[in-house]
Amino acid sequence: MMPFHTNALFSLTVVIFLRIKVSYSSPTISLDEAILKDLLPPSSQSCTAPAFSSGSDADDTDGATSSTSHTFEHTPSPSEWNEDYLSYEPSIFLASLTHKEPRTAAATARDREWTLRFGTGGNVYSFRGVWGESVPPQHNPKAPWMDEVWQSVSVNSPKNDVKNGYHYFVHQAGVYQKDEGYTSVTPFHCPSIASYCGGGECSFGSWGQQAAVPTTFHSDVLYFNRYRDCGDGVIEMTSVVYNDGAKDGGDDLTYINIPWGGVRTSSLKNVLLSRPDGSSYQLFPPQMFGNARVKPLLKNTGGYTIFAQNLEMPKGVYFRMPTATDPGGVDYETSEEETLGNDDEGGNETTCDTGDGNANVKTASEEEPPLVLQVRRNNTAFAPPHHCEKNGKYTVRIQLKDAITVNSGIKDVPLYLVNSRTNERVLVSDVMTWAWQGGHIFFCPVDATVDDINKIFLADDIIRVELYDEGKKERLNTALSHVHGVDKEHTEKQRKEFRVPTLLRVGLTNKKRDYTVYTVNYRGKIKPKQMYSFRQYFITDKLSGLDKRSVEWVSEVKQEIIEHADFSGRVVTLVTKDDDTDTFGALVAGDDDDDDDCGTSTSVVCTGLTTPGDELEPLFYMTCGEDKKYVGSNRYYFSPEPQDDVMRSYVCDGEEFSVRPTWKLLGFFEEGACDGLKEGRRYDADFCKADVAVDVRDEL
Repeated sequence: MMPFHTNALFSLTVVIFLRIKVSYSSPTISLDEAILKDLLPPSSQSCTAPAFSSGSDADDTDGATSSTSHTFEHTPSPSEWNEDYLSYEPSIFLASLTHKEPRTAAATARDREWTLRFGTGGNVYSFRGVWGESVPPQHNPKAPWMDEVWQSVSVNSPKNDVKNGYHYFVHQAGVYQKDEGYTSVTPFHCPSIASYCGGGECSFGSWGQQAAVPTTFHSDVLYFNRYRDCGDGVIEMTSVVYNDGAKDGGDDLTYINIPWGGVRTSSLKNVLLSRPDGSSYQLFPPQMFGNARVKPLLKNTGGYTIFAQNLEMPKGVYFRMPTATDPGGVDYETSEEETLGNDDEGGNETTCDTGDGNANVKTASEEEPPLVLQVRRNNTAFAPPHHCEKNGKYTVRIQLKDAITVNSGIKDVPLYLVNSRTNERVLVSDVMTWAWQGGHIFFCPVDATVDDINKIFLADDIIRVELYDEGKKERLNTALSHVHGVDKEHTEKQRKEFRVPTLLRVGLTNKKRDYTVYTVNYRGKIKPKQMYSFRQYFITDKLSGLDKRSVEWVSEVKQEIIEHADFSGRVVTLVTKDDDTDTFGALVAGDDDDDDDCGTSTSVVCTGLTTPGDELEPLFYMTCGEDKKYVGSNRYYFSPEPQDDVMRSYVCDGEEFSVRPTWKLLGFFEEGACDGLKEGRRYDADFCKADVAVDVRDEL
């Protein structure tokens, strides 16, 4: 399945039975780089990073070529965020990756520039392009950069019994601030266990966390991601989910959001769904995520979804007036949605917290008299104080004449109330009720006052309702495309794990959150000790021509189930020095024949691999505060004893709640093989600056 690897057990057998010396090149490649490069599947051969890349955010010297830069140094984010959460942003930041076009490039080339900011979980918490910031501003309560970010989310559907209060969904970003005292003051974002940037890409590993805390469920999910600059505004994102549960008795992962994410609606207002013929159309009217009428299967799409800045409404769209039985709303003469096909397999639609509002979007009803809005008398407009306070918006009431009763309204859909006699109009953001008890319309004007409205609408005037369209023509829009593929692994029936087709879901939440939710759902089963990989792409560019550019990358999308037999990483050896009782280091097998031993006697403690294997467990170096250190596979080693079965990975037993544990992945080793390092020693990433050859014969 994965020709870039050989067999893991064969590698260790060579070391044991041939009794050779293994040469290590510590300065050449770091432990994190080795683990991430060996574990993550390869990039597409079509994805080649720009010729110039650097380890800082500075431009190249002459600005004559496209460039990629990265940094692990935090600088204040230029984006606007929820002010209540701004103080958390520096602690979330892990790294950033930036693509820039030549300073001499045409203005259109600048539409392909972008910057990603990565959280400690290896997730994307800021994605800036020509359209500004695309990640929502974080108005979801108790979830600063926990939910409304680009991340993977893994679910065990049988245990995710929401109706009975059990939540089993493992975030890549972090946990909600709902465990009073433990996470409510200091948020806990998923810990980084490995990180590396270089050569136009960044790769990360993290330990995923049960998001709904407090929880009685533990987490065995490790996430790995690579983000690679392919040039010309294209980003390759490879996401890996590793189920590290026990081979016997561990939890299956049955529903994967990969990715879970979405966009800031005010930056990228429109969603365009792709057709199999390589064209796309605007999903209109917008749908709410929790009440979506369109949930296409990837196999029925063209392989991509586009988010555009602010398009004009499609032709044939109009506002349908309510009736006594129909709340009315946005309607259209024809619908293209049925060409996509919806989810035909059912499936557990587990989501994160979306906080949906209500949407009055329906198809045309049978013929019945529509509501007629006729003004009863002059100077009838009035702003009831209690309604303004209740609605949180300036609210105006107008008395109606001989209207039918329509107590419903429509929210978050900009409309014009137009005087049919004079064509003067008032822009409103919401209609709270169309005709309360047949006597009053209540609405929220955007900028008009009661005095303005009384001058516009006089006795017996008829109020006409029109849609507000502030959109721009296609050629004036920039956009972001997500290339998710057409689920070829399902249609080609490659493995039983791809029997259920992959699903796409998209829709709005309440207006305050400024969030269009978007997720791709893999609905196969990831068993313990299996790994699932999904390679996808983002493209930022002008909307015109983006269909064609997206189609070019559809064939490069790839899903895989990866078994232990598909791996054989490099040998990792943990070593100590006889004259140093405080630290230890890790050496990665290389090709150097130098027999230096760091200038002193070096002893092997244990030997493993950079990748998973049968009988090998991930080994971690953990700390809690300044003095507590541990090496082992138990990620909950420093957690307090469970009370009422509640698991708290984010608590250091005996320490203040603000003290958080740290985890670093050292590789994959036999259980107990490294117990000589179990407590007390500090891991030193620079343990051996010079190349060293260590004799591992007697140790194995």
